[in-house]
Amino acid sequence: MPFFNFFSFINNWKKKKNSVQRNIFKTDKAIASLLKRLQQHIVIITAKFPSDTETYNTSIIKIDYQNKLFYLDEFIPHKGNQQIKSLGKVLLRTRLDGAILTTECLLKEAGEETGIAYYIMHFPELIKSTQRRDSYRVNIPLNKRYQVNMQTESGLFISGFLNNISYSGITIRLKSRQNLELNVGEDIPFLTLHLNETITCEMTIKRIFHTLDNTIISGHLEEISPVHRRLIERFIFRLNREKRQQSI
Repeated sequence: MPFFNFFSFINNWKKKKNSVQRNIFKTDKAIASLLKRLQQHIVIITAKFPSDTETYNTSIIKIDYQNKLFYLDEFIPHKGNQQIKSLGKVLLRTRLDGAILTTECLLKEAGEETGIAYYIMHFPELIKSTQRRDSYRVNIPLNKRYQVNMQTESGLFISGFLNNISYSGITIRLKSRQNLELNVGEDIPFLTLHLNETITCEMTIKRIFHTLDNTIISGHLEEISPVHRRLIERFIFRLNREKRQQSI
């Protein structure tokens, strides 16, 4: 039996390893395309600095393709704004269509408009992409709004819009920045997705974070009926088909 368990472990490790797809984007065209998609979908980007355990949030607000520059919104928490100015570089990490993107960028200059800081960054030399095929998430186009409603055990009602979706999880963008009595790991017993059809299930909260204007909640879907699971699969299939048609 120990030998069986050992080889079973090795086989499972190989399957997991093979299920990971890695890419490195180095050309200006590929990097500009990724930055454009991050801006268009208002993707939240996490930022890390050397010798700092804190994680910060930001997003791309503008791209200067001609000069190979892009603009980052101010960092939240605000301590990140002092860090980028003093260090002059930042490690950025985010998720786009199920792939985890990481890159290091250098600061060109800092600016401020109507009291809000922004940072002009040089295009990175490369962007690394890692994707697990079983966790593929599809971003919702900005011209489409799918409402999500949820209610906690305490009776708190929360409403927002679908930001992205996978076969087993979703990210919800609330209409405004809100300080809610929610915790990571908390189970949401009543959740309704208003896609092309209405889907009801439960959700376990995996992540909560804030941008300047929104609160973002990510979670793992639970207690989904086989019928509703198939509806989610069809919804994702249609979104992917529309994206492919638009890219032709």
